[in-house]
Amino acid sequence: MALSPELFDQDMILHCPICNRAMVRKGYWIKSVKAFTCDGCHNEMRLTYGQKIAIFERHRQAAAKR
Repeated sequence: MALSPELFDQDMILHCPICNRAMVRKGYWIKSVKAFTCDGCHNEMRLTYGQKIAIFERHRQAAAKR
């Protein structure tokens, strides 16, 4: 699955792998970012392409159920 352009303007949730804090970001942000700093624990994490695919797929499936 590719990073679907129709999801770029959608709010998506990603979780910090260290503190599990949920953060809401737009799809275009997730598509373009390589690393981010958690809003909760302030650790810097990498966001791999595989992780991006998983986030987009999770939101695509959730949208299909609505």
